[in-house]
Amino acid sequence: MVEAMTMTAFTTNETILDLNDSTTAGILSSSPSLATTDLYDPDFGSRLYGGWNLTYHDNTNTTLDQSYVWALYNLPSITFLTLNLLIGVIGNSVVIYVYGFCMKATPMNSFIVSLAILDIVTCSVGIPLMILQDMLPYIVTSNPTCKLMHFVYSTTIIASSLVLVTIAVDRYRRICQPLSGQLNVTQVRLTTILLVIIATVTCIPVILMAGALEEYSEFVDLQRKFCYLEAGYINSVYSAVFYSYKSAVILITIIITSYCYFRIWFAYKIPPKNSGDPADHVVRRMSVRAASVQPKIRPNVKKMFMITLLYIISFVPSICVILILMSANEEDKNLHPVAISFVHLFRRTYLLSCSLNPFICWYCNATFRLHVKSIASNWFATENSTNSISEATSSKQNDELHNAYTEKIS
Repeated sequence: MVEAMTMTAFTTNETILDLNDSTTAGILSSSPSLATTDLYDPDFGSRLYGGWNLTYHDNTNTTLDQSYVWALYNLPSITFLTLNLLIGVIGNSVVIYVYGFCMKATPMNSFIVSLAILDIVTCSVGIPLMILQDMLPYIVTSNPTCKLMHFVYSTTIIASSLVLVTIAVDRYRRICQPLSGQLNVTQVRLTTILLVIIATVTCIPVILMAGALEEYSEFVDLQRKFCYLEAGYINSVYSAVFYSYKSAVILITIIITSYCYFRIWFAYKIPPKNSGDPADHVVRRMSVRAASVQPKIRPNVKKMFMITLLYIISFVPSICVILILMSANEEDKNLHPVAISFVHLFRRTYLLSCSLNPFICWYCNATFRLHVKSIASNWFATENSTNSISEATSSKQNDELHNAYTEKIS
């Protein structure tokens, strides 16, 4: 239980009660139980003011203590975000280094690096803002921070979706249409940059619409501050259009990637029949060879399919929570702070696709595993040699000091 605060004033729906006033002091002194009552107790207002709701005046102590209360309730969400932050930043940094600097530059490796860059931006910029918002809502949560947070994760979500669609189409063309023109490394990089620019431009409206809101929580008798939309854009046409666009991008990503990987699976299982056309005969031979002989294609297809599947699964809880909240009545939306914390957690499960992709790369790519093991062994060897040198130097200095001391005594 949070310790009772020393406060200067309470506001009720009729009057302001000054705790330093002589009348108020007499009331509190006549009832020691009230004077020592935890001010966050939901029943405190009903006992002292006959059921009036209390709103705390903003001051430094009040702000910090209220943030502390909400931080305790948001502990599950904060823990989830912290784990995603650590795993995502470290894992995607390793992916960028290995695929970008240690392995051969190929179209697929360029796609992987692009996804890792988008994921590390989400993990290093968006997630810290979410953590601070949950830990210190009254200090950190403001219109500028909310606009930045919404813009970052909206841009990275849409950009990642467009890149995943491009990868799925590229895999489909390479396996099912091997004679058609294929993207090279330069084209992949330019395409990725173009997709990021498109995502950035289309997410500019969220900078105007996002903002901080406050609502009263009757369960803890406190105001709750959170990031959503500015009051003027709630239930507006502009916000409806933007979120419809964002939902459409995710839905189209799921449909196109599912179709492409199904066709790839179908091509592996059932090679195309020979119609007598020499071109079809060549395509059939190349498709059969791609499905049964070439070891370089299967791991890439498996890897990108698993990354796409993780992307889809990670959005399922978030979409379900949003649909439930949209269909709920206004009275049902007044949730207990513990329930609000878990709502935040499930709405952010899409972050799993940012932090767990490095594990898929580890599982599906033996070359990536070898490079990571080599980097780790070299790092530990360097640390051990540095420690050995430090110990040897320290021992030598101790011997020299001992000899000098002995000579001085003699």
